[in-house]
Amino acid sequence: MVDDAAFSLRTVIAPPVNRLIADLPDSLRDAEQAALHIPDERDDALHLLVTPEPIDPEQPPPGVGEWLDRFIAYHLQWRTRTPALLRIEAAKWDGEVVDADELDLTNPLAGIEFKLLRTLNADRARLSTICRARADTDEHEPVAVGIDPDGLDIRVRIGVVRCHCGDLDLSPEHAEASVQRLIEETEA
Repeated sequence: MVDDAAFSLRTVIAPPVNRLIADLPDSLRDAEQAALHIPDERDDALHLLVTPEPIDPEQPPPGVGEWLDRFIAYHLQWRTRTPALLRIEAAKWDGEVVDADELDLTNPLAGIEFKLLRTLNADRARLSTICRARADTDEHEPVAVGIDPDGLDIRVRIGVVRCHCGDLDLSPEHAEASVQRLIEETEA
């Protein structure tokens, strides 16, 4: 949200630079700040105050290039010509306000994430069953694009859906076994 105008944004987290990457509408390129409401504007949502920083995809800042690729994996294409880093200034969640330096966007599964994604994507029929069971969406060609200790991000025809996995131990020590168990317990 900028001023009183609401916009829908697609983002990915770029942990090495503690920023989000987004494809801001061109009309917001010069905005000094914006408020993000995740998933939307309501009391129990995550609210972020961000400063957009347009980036050149041909010469991204250090540590950002692979995250531009991650954006494409999640969303398939850019809506705009120039992506932007969103520098988080502050966050509010569950009534608590924290400064940006108190936020840690790192994923403890980063070192094994791509291996876990390959395992999940090896059998699309089973992944489709996982989507039905955990995200209440019926998809025939899902693609696992992200995993963290709270769940899976699956790209489907309508966008990216979240499969919550609170019942699984997705800690770095147990994630591989938990993902394998999830796949084996899923009837294709």
